[in-house]
Amino acid sequence: LSPSPPEQEDLDQARQLADQVAVALANAQLIEDLDALNWGTLRALARAVDAKSPWTAGHSERVTEKALQIGRAMGLTPEALDDLHRGGLLHDIGKIGIPVSILDKPGKLNDEEFQMIRSHSGMGARILEPIAAYANAIPSVLQHHEHFNGKGYPDGVAGEKISRGARILAVADVYDALVSDRPYRTGMDRERVIGIIKEEAGKQFDPDVVEALLEVIRQEGVER
Repeated sequence: LSPSPPEQEDLDQARQLADQVAVALANAQLIEDLDALNWGTLRALARAVDAKSPWTAGHSERVTEKALQIGRAMGLTPEALDDLHRGGLLHDIGKIGIPVSILDKPGKLNDEEFQMIRSHSGMGARILEPIAAYANAIPSVLQHHEHFNGKGYPDGVAGEKISRGARILAVADVYDALVSDRPYRTGMDRERVIGIIKEEAGKQFDPDVVEALLEVIRQEGVER
């Protein structure tokens, strides 16, 4: 016997289900597109900051990648990694307000210039403050120059009073800065940089973050 034709009610339910699936797929694509726009905008902002000086081209993206590697080695959750990702890309956004003549100065900074450089972390936090979606990234931007022993800036906080993201970025930031060329010196070889960072564990840097960086570097050596 041939199957009986579907009832109109069945057809209506099938059409309704198909419409719901279509809407769900469209919404998923919209969310994916908005997410891509969000990360693309953040990368564009990072590149705009780094473009102020030829010496810092790509710095924010390199720091972010190293920070994410460290974060994964430390077992951060996906949500914490997302916050670290945003904080890494935006950690130097306050340098928008620093004159290029200071950023590119080949010699030693005077006290006034040094204070201006030190202001960039607080300036970055203020720039991001109106954007609610970036609230969890602001501590990383504000505190990435704080030291584990309390001798950093802008507020001289220490230990775990510094946000975990900032403690990770502090190591990733210095690592990239030391291996890269600057107006006042050429980049150092990686072994020397590793030695400097290890020496600063417990002083400038969180020892757990330093250990995670060393694990990342060891893993890079294994994969080569």
